[in-house]
Amino acid sequence: MPLTTNAPIGTDIMRAIGRLCDRDVVLVPTETEYVLACNALDPEALSKLLSMAGDTPNAPIEILVPSFDKVSLYAKDVPPVFQKLAQSFSPGRLTFLLNKKHVVSERLTAGSQKAAITLAHHPLTVAMLEKLHFPLAVVRVSVFHSPEEGSVDILDLFGDRIGYVLDGGATVVGPGSTWLEMGADAILIHRTGSVTREDVERVGGLPTLQHLSPMAPERVATRAEVTKPV
Repeated sequence: MPLTTNAPIGTDIMRAIGRLCDRDVVLVPTETEYVLACNALDPEALSKLLSMAGDTPNAPIEILVPSFDKVSLYAKDVPPVFQKLAQSFSPGRLTFLLNKKHVVSERLTAGSQKAAITLAHHPLTVAMLEKLHFPLAVVRVSVFHSPEEGSVDILDLFGDRIGYVLDGGATVVGPGSTWLEMGADAILIHRTGSVTREDVERVGGLPTLQHLSPMAPERVATRAEVTKPV
């Protein structure tokens, strides 16, 4: 039997923005799934997201930005190979571990100096991000939405803690993004997703290694079907 969420569901970008500006956590679509999201630069909003994730993360929390030009707002010393990889595989398919700027809290980086930045892919989420003055911190939770069935496959344990569900339609559940770190002489893959090591090495032109100590997080919970209350 489906569980029930009282979270409002719709396609209203401005309503989602309003909830984010009120420091709420919202559910937004990516190219492969739905993610819990909040204002990445607001300590109170981030506390809510972290409490929903369950504990202090041992890997950086992903940061979503709408375009290439926004990356430099949150990362410094971006290596030249970033441009080649981003142009070939982004948006969506790569998450870049980059040296963070001071504006990015270490709560987002698990105490490290590396920010995990992904260029958003889903058009509805990109449109929303383009209207925001902050990036989104996101936790991926393996969520699927089927408008035809009128249901959302979501985490029942969050309940009313979700301020809004931005309905971007059905997504294709896939392997997610490949997390990588770029050095002067090599590229380290922390988690293999939709882009293979061989493809990264071919495009990047640098030796590409699978890192033995992944910095990429696992998903934090399992699926539960949730429908809007009648």
